[in-house]
Amino acid sequence: MRTGIYSLFFLFLFSFSSCRYSELDEDYNELFDMIESSETTTHAISFDTMKAVNTQDISPNCTTEDLYGIQVYFKPNLQESEYKPYAYGLFNDTQDLQIKLLENYLYKVVCTRIVNGVEKVAHDAESNAYWNPFITLTATPLNNKFQYSTKAEMKDLGKSQTMLIDENNQHKLYNTPNVDRYYGELNDFQPSWAETTITLKLNRVACDVLFVLEGDDADAQFKIWIDGTPIPYSPQIEQGYIIVRNVITLPEDRTQKHLWYDTEYKKTLNTVLSWQSDQQEERNYSENKTYSHKQENNIIFYAY
Repeated sequence: MRTGIYSLFFLFLFSFSSCRYSELDEDYNELFDMIESSETTTHAISFDTMKAVNTQDISPNCTTEDLYGIQVYFKPNLQESEYKPYAYGLFNDTQDLQIKLLENYLYKVVCTRIVNGVEKVAHDAESNAYWNPFITLTATPLNNKFQYSTKAEMKDLGKSQTMLIDENNQHKLYNTPNVDRYYGELNDFQPSWAETTITLKLNRVACDVLFVLEGDDADAQFKIWIDGTPIPYSPQIEQGYIIVRNVITLPEDRTQKHLWYDTEYKKTLNTVLSWQSDQQEERNYSENKTYSHKQENNIIFYAY
């Protein structure tokens, strides 16, 4: 008899939770009202940013020039349930980042950070709304607060594609953007009164590339172009060598074993060196080269 009672009780809880959850799909206001009227815990969000040891001019520290896109999902505490959108937000001030979480749910948090993204990522000046990878149904406003919604979702945070402003001042989507970027996920987080801080580990998903050009034609004009990046890069003279420094976010490749943001991920890209001097016509040298997040520096030597 007790077994039957327990089964009925569990079925009641399951039905109540399922109905309650499905009702959240009605619209954003219903979710917001539920958050305001239900038991919640307020959690701060902090970041543990991982960085290669020998990277140059790259800081893991938070600045107001960096953009953080955060998407939060939730589901009932049942194994067979799928995550659904709960809240999203675009931030450049993470000093007092907080979110309200409903009790008795599991949460998934996804975040990507683009260094100097406030300037680099394409956006609409009037609305201060930013495009890929921060889009929801449209460009997302930079307002440093969470928007609670089961409809809108920052679903491109796990993609390499980034919309930048090209040389003609037009918005253009790049698979291999010249931006420094970090990415992280936290799965199956359960809120509690005792643990009030959510710590997200962000791993670097960009490469420092150093080209060293060796040769005798010091008066020549050189350019380096990595396939898929926005513009060619002009070198500088450093200690007798011609140097090109670059930072790129590697493009995703769904045919590879590792995901785009895994530390083991690597990608082969066509790299073109072009140079021209007064004595010679322009020449080009092209070679496929492999780039990796895992390497502290991708150092590439060219002889010309």
